[in-house]
Amino acid sequence: MRLDPYRLYRLPVCLLVGFMENIMSVSAGRAIIKDASKKFLARWNSTKMMWRDENSRQFEEKFLTELLAKLRKAEGVMEHMDAVLNRVRHDCT
Repeated sequence: MRLDPYRLYRLPVCLLVGFMENIMSVSAGRAIIKDASKKFLARWNSTKMMWRDENSRQFEEKFLTELLAKLRKAEGVMEHMDAVLNRVRHDCT
């Protein structure tokens, strides 16, 4: 019996992908982050209507702009991870 190195490599990856699917799919996680971001932004916009001073502007500039940018980046990275995992799933079947 000849061992195929490609099959030996695929086995741990396939087991890992199967394990990760039991935790939560990447696309489900991405959807949760996207939904939470939308809700957060809506609440922030309603808060800004009552809190319109220099502190509000600084808070948004210092914290929220960066936070929202990082959330958008995380969504993009998770989309890429989902595509990679889909290819791995395809290779493992």
